[in-house]
Formats: sequence, C-alpha cells, structure tokens
Amino acid sequence: MAGALHTDREDGQIAPNTVVAMEVGVEARAQNYDGYEDVKTTGSGKAYIFQNGTVATATWSKADINSPLKLTDESGKDIALNRGQTWIAAFTPGRGSVSWQ
Repeated sequence: MAGALHTDREDGQIAPNTVVAMEVGVEARAQNYDGYEDVKTTGSGKAYIFQNGTVATATWSKADINSPLKLTDESGKDIALNRGQTWIAAFTPGRGSVSWQ
C-alpha cells in the first residue's frame, strides 16, 4: 500500500492468495447529514477473482444479510477460492475501477 508492505499488528504482512474485487452499488444513509454512503452487499453484480496468476470474471450474489456470499462463473457454477488469505474489495462503477496487466 502506497509503496510499502501492508501489515496488520497481529500477523505481520498481509499477503492474500486470492483477491476478489466486487462491483457494488452505494446508497445514501437515511437522514444523511454527513455525506456517508453504505455499500450494498446484497443482491448481485460483477466480480473479478485474482488467483494463481490469472483473473476470472464472475458474478457475486448474496440473497440477504444472513446469506453467504456466492461467486459463480458464467455458467452458474461455484468458483473455488484458494486456501489461505482472501482479500475482498468493493468498487463502484464510475467512481472506481479494477485493472491488471
């Protein structure tokens, strides 16, 4: 992060085996006076899964707040994630993006 190793105070360097970037929507908080928005993590949207040196386009879905997050390929099959640390990030189209080389 910002040219330095990203660490946490308990385990040291954060080095995820898998990174999932989810395209999400946002909505203003009720009675919003501070300008904050809430990220919508229920419903579904596009996702990018980075693991094993490749990227896969996927669909994320979460029926409700108590349901597990599902990641599926274009045929609807569940995508298996590597064991180990997984980093999940959210971005909003038009305000953020994902790119890779």
